[in-house]
Amino acid sequence: CTSLKAFVELAFILPYYFMRSGGTSKTFGYFSTEYELFIFNLSVLADYGVLFFSVLLAINRFLVANS
Repeated sequence: CTSLKAFVELAFILPYYFMRSGGTSKTFGYFSTEYELFIFNLSVLADYGVLFFSVLLAINRFLVANS
């Protein structure tokens, strides 16, 4: 889960760092709205999707152990 989240965040942070290190400052965003929305949605999926899957596995193990 943590590794997946880290890869998603790197997809946003690294290009931003390289654009900022060019020395030019912008008054508007460095990325398109679609890219930022995609990274945000992927980040939420990495957090809550893996959490949901882990809860399903825990429920399954609980039910198997008690049957």
